[in-house]
Amino acid sequence: MKKCFLIVFLISFSSHLSAQVQDQHPILNKKIPAVEIKDINGNSFNTRNLENYGKPFIIIFWATWCQPCIKPLDTIAKYYNDWFKETGFRLYAVSVDNEKSFDLVKSISKAHAWKFIVLIDRNRDFARSILANSQVPSIFIVNSKDEIVWVYQGFPDGNAVKKESTSNIIKLLRKLNVGEDIRNISLSD
Repeated sequence: MKKCFLIVFLISFSSHLSAQVQDQHPILNKKIPAVEIKDINGNSFNTRNLENYGKPFIIIFWATWCQPCIKPLDTIAKYYNDWFKETGFRLYAVSVDNEKSFDLVKSISKAHAWKFIVLIDRNRDFARSILANSQVPSIFIVNSKDEIVWVYQGFPDGNAVKKESTSNIIKLLRKLNVGEDIRNISLSD
């Protein structure tokens, strides 16, 4: 029982710590690095082409083996059309699964009816270029100038995704759309 409590505490603490240091992430205020990855159909895709025509966009790193990764994507998928209509944001869900899991990534995105763009970083080259550590899920918000302005690694409640967490993401996008700086705002603000 004590061991279980300790594990839950460490997961919660590490997620909280990630949120606290997001404004110190080394990739903040930088442009997206150019790395060749694949789209869901197996075509080459250069990450320099991640864009949204002057509107903010989100990059979420996830993996098929990571349930805390899939749950936030499902939650965002529920609101994606409404959020897109309101803010014009675009979501790129980048799987860090290897080549052997390519078909699984494709089937999960199809089974969950995700409307956003799913990409595959099969060698983790993109993940290594942008992540300070390999924690998934990791969320990056990019502003209209294609600068990474907000980073969050993990989710505050461990294995489950609170609706409040995803609604706070839309609040950040709203602020970005009106020109506010979100660099020092935590997910719970």
